[in-house]
Amino acid sequence: MKKIRDAQTIIGMLEGGELAAALSGDITETLTKLKDLSDTMGRKAKVKGKVTLTLDFEVEAGSVNVQAGIDTKVPKAPRGSSFYWITDDDLSMTDKKTDALGDALRADLDIMAALGTKADGVEIAPLVNTGKLPGLPEAVPVLLKRGSLPGIEGIAQLFEPYRQHPARKSGRAEAQTFESYCNLTLRHQTEHSAIFANMDWRKPTLTTIVDYHQLGPGHPDFGKHRVHYAFPLSDEWQKWVGGDGQKMDQGDFAWFLEDRIAELSSPTDEERIQYERDFATTIATPAQLVELSRGLQVNVESKVKASTTLQSGEGQIAWEESHSGADGKPLKVPGIFMLNIAPFFMGEKVRIPVRLRYRPAGGKVIWFYQIYRPDQFITQHVRDVLAEARDKTNLPTFEGTPEMSA
Repeated sequence: MKKIRDAQTIIGMLEGGELAAALSGDITETLTKLKDLSDTMGRKAKVKGKVTLTLDFEVEAGSVNVQAGIDTKVPKAPRGSSFYWITDDDLSMTDKKTDALGDALRADLDIMAALGTKADGVEIAPLVNTGKLPGLPEAVPVLLKRGSLPGIEGIAQLFEPYRQHPARKSGRAEAQTFESYCNLTLRHQTEHSAIFANMDWRKPTLTTIVDYHQLGPGHPDFGKHRVHYAFPLSDEWQKWVGGDGQKMDQGDFAWFLEDRIAELSSPTDEERIQYERDFATTIATPAQLVELSRGLQVNVESKVKASTTLQSGEGQIAWEESHSGADGKPLKVPGIFMLNIAPFFMGEKVRIPVRLRYRPAGGKVIWFYQIYRPDQFITQHVRDVLAEARDKTNLPTFEGTPEMSA
């Protein structure tokens, strides 16, 4: 048999647990009423209440019957008083001596009543920009709180959960092609929009600042809504740039030329005259490079017999076959060739000269190439693209970066 001796267990078991639940509810309700009454009377006011639990025990023949009762007591909230004059027949707010001022007094009392109503309430009122601070509206709505805890609060946070669209456009759209960049710019641009170009040839970019500062004496803007084009590099250009200046043996270089032959181009008459004059060497056509590549493949297991430079500027290499009874034929090597390649993904092609180099080393030939001044050609290409963006969007363009951060 389980013995019950402590009060907590006894009270918890009475009425099947309903007594304890009712007692907790009455305590909570009493505390809430006391707090509300304290807030009404002021922060320093002391308010007392009482919750009384009564247990009546009736013992008979070895058993006990427990009857419980709960009584709560909370002071009543004080009510205001009203003052009247007693007249012959009824009550009046004025005595006979002030009847002449009755209308004015009633008006004053109405005003006082209205002020009394506001004394414990809240009101949405305009906060006027009396200092004419730039970039701010003439007035903003605020919440005036009166009573024991007066103050001023903004009301924006009250409306934000119900916002149906952003207050202004912001963010940066990333265009993967120049065409998409122009279309996005045309979609969002305003009369104040502007285009900025980062001219770093290794990582050029175009950025449209949709909400750019207004012209002349107009208002400044945030510059947070942008369209960005990062000139993503094409796979072909990355291959050529990655191998620029890298030394390759005879077999690897032959396979490299075969794989990239579609990106080569015959020189124009103007290019042939200019580059053969500037570099004092011959310029190769794609067919000559294919022939060179195949010649390299034939002699991939041979040793260099002689390496000379002809009067025309071409290099000439003679191989000595490793097996007996055969002589290697001299192979003419041009000093420069032309690339016709799109440096950027789905962009326009650019014609860039490439210098072809080789070095004899231990009976073998080491090959490499050097793209000639890619910074000049890429920079000019970016400027051409920037001019095209200006023509398509009719927006002002600048080489540099905007003064505000994204």
